[in-house]
Amino acid sequence: MPVVELGERRAGVWRRVNDAAPLPDDKNALLSFTRFRLEALAHKRSSRIGMRLEPDQEPEGLAKALKRASFVEVWFPVFRDGRGFTTARRLRKDFGFAGEIRAVGHILPDQAAFLRRCGFDSVEVEDEKVADGFREALGRFSVTYQSAEADSSPEARFLRRKSP
Repeated sequence: MPVVELGERRAGVWRRVNDAAPLPDDKNALLSFTRFRLEALAHKRSSRIGMRLEPDQEPEGLAKALKRASFVEVWFPVFRDGRGFTTARRLRKDFGFAGEIRAVGHILPDQAAFLRRCGFDSVEVEDEKVADGFREALGRFSVTYQSAEADSSPEARFLRRKSP
């Protein structure tokens, strides 16, 4: 499936690993939330690990384990479920997560700018036609007034307000 980059960070390639399968030594492994909690602190591989968060899974209690993560995939079961936006914002702001955050599932190209502003780096879509829609949507808005995880400096907001 195509991956659309929403920001400056290059999207990585991740292999989804079933909970019962062994971890591959040479690939970046994407684990379920449950398996990630068990494996993260014992992680001694040369490749990176990431986790998938479902909408009802909160990253509370993962602060220490999140330091071992390079990637978080946030699942959107339906386009009207906005919990994933809050999850990305909390990962960035509350937990200081600096790795890649990718949106997956039912997301519309109209949500591209908001995904980026909440802290997402990429979005995985079903085909190249949808990917083109996301790329086009990212170019629609060049400035915003509201603060965001992507640009929350008060100076930026003040300058935007003063410009004609």
